[in-house]
Amino acid sequence: MIIEKRLYAPKECIVKNGGILAISLSSVYAAINKGTIPTVKVGSRRLIPYWYLESLIYKSGKPKLNGTYRPVIRRQLPSQEVLAKY
Repeated sequence: MIIEKRLYAPKECIVKNGGILAISLSSVYAAINKGTIPTVKVGSRRLIPYWYLESLIYKSGKPKLNGTYRPVIRRQLPSQEVLAKY
C-alpha cells in the first residue's frame, strides 16, 4: 500500500531530510512566520501543503514525468514483522 501525503511538516521539506527546500529549518520557520510559505494549521501544528512545494518544482524548471509529476513522498507501510514488535 502506498500513502501519498498532502501536508508536510517543515522539517520534512528541507534538503537535509529529503525535501526540496534548500534552506535551513530556522529559515523555513521564519518564512512561515513572515507569510512567505503558506501553511495549514492542524491542531497546534503548522503544515506546508503539497501544492506549494509543487509550484516550487515547476518554477525551478525540473522536468515533469508525463505531465503528472507531484512532489509526494511515497512511503510503504512497515512489514508485518516490524508491526508485530509494537
